[in-house]
Amino acid sequence: MRLELAEERVAQDQAATDAKRAQRLAALETEVKTVQNKAGSRPTASASLPPATVRPAPAVPFLEPRKFVDPAALRITGIRRTAQAQPSAGGVSGAGRGAPARGRLAPPAHAPAVPAPRPVPPAPNTDRQERVALDLLRKVQGTEQEPEWLRDLRHQHGVGADAVDKLDRFYELKTTYGPEQDTVTLTAKECERAASGAEFFLVVVSGLAADSDPVLRLVPDPLHQLGICPNGSVMLTGIKQSGSLIVEFGAREQP
Repeated sequence: MRLELAEERVAQDQAATDAKRAQRLAALETEVKTVQNKAGSRPTASASLPPATVRPAPAVPFLEPRKFVDPAALRITGIRRTAQAQPSAGGVSGAGRGAPARGRLAPPAHAPAVPAPRPVPPAPNTDRQERVALDLLRKVQGTEQEPEWLRDLRHQHGVGADAVDKLDRFYELKTTYGPEQDTVTLTAKECERAASGAEFFLVVVSGLAADSDPVLRLVPDPLHQLGICPNGSVMLTGIKQSGSLIVEFGAREQP
């Protein structure tokens, strides 16, 4: 009898967590649509309409230099919310299975950080690709003219996120030049930030090659929604089946 009551309580707690996540996604969708409507760029697709047709990102071979999309030349063509493919199985928490050991996260600094020298240089074009993704996130938020609204944390050591906004919401960027991938890898600090209790979004931005139609996916609570693959670092899988907010971009209409 006690076991049945305990299982029922766990199921009730999980249902409440899933409902809270759905409410957060709905609130985020409303926020993004309100910003876009105020800016006069009403999306052509919504959660109640079929999604806009998105041109697939071409499979471009690695060539130097890469050419990226220009965020200023793009408009938002669709905003749609997806539900998690199946109810959460509990995921992980700060003290759960597979969770990173708690360390000390660095607070985000207000002054821009100077990139620290690295013993191994970063992959070619990585910094440019991430900057384009950040500009697309600013476009989603309607804050292109307010760079301080969304602060770039990529060069701040130990924060565990790539950006933070003025509402103390943290964002971790995972970007691809071509089509969206279903698996990403988080560092220990990124996992710690995701499990810290702060509002944390995994931002998956794909199709960043020039002449593509980029797609930006916002995934709340990624440690609870996505499957975990042990691999030294933490690999999260199942992005395409997660409850998330998807923002699609296309070429700006000619005047």
